[in-house]
Amino acid sequence: MPNKRIKVSGNPFTELPPIRPNKDQRQVVLARYARCGSDGIPIRCMSSPDEIAERKAKGWAPLADKVIFPDLNSAIAASRALAKLGMDKTRAYVCERSDSGHAHLTRKAAS
Repeated sequence: MPNKRIKVSGNPFTELPPIRPNKDQRQVVLARYARCGSDGIPIRCMSSPDEIAERKAKGWAPLADKVIFPDLNSAIAASRALAKLGMDKTRAYVCERSDSGHAHLTRKAAS
């Protein structure tokens, strides 16, 4: 989505920044806090074969691969930074399948 400006009616010279942050801002936040590969792209946690099979059997859409944060504090910091950009609120949690204790973000409400 290009970074378009919105003109205010009545004054064609007044412009407002876009309502949604552009993708580049989100990528900068993820590159800062997420675990990245040597190419600078955030590493993702793949769904297990069991999770994929279960969702397929139920006729559900496949899960999106989740960005890996090295620890819970990094995920919380990323969540706050994304919220400041105007993104939907997210909650950080530790991945249950992780041996190293890496974390992810979810839009699900805290239970």
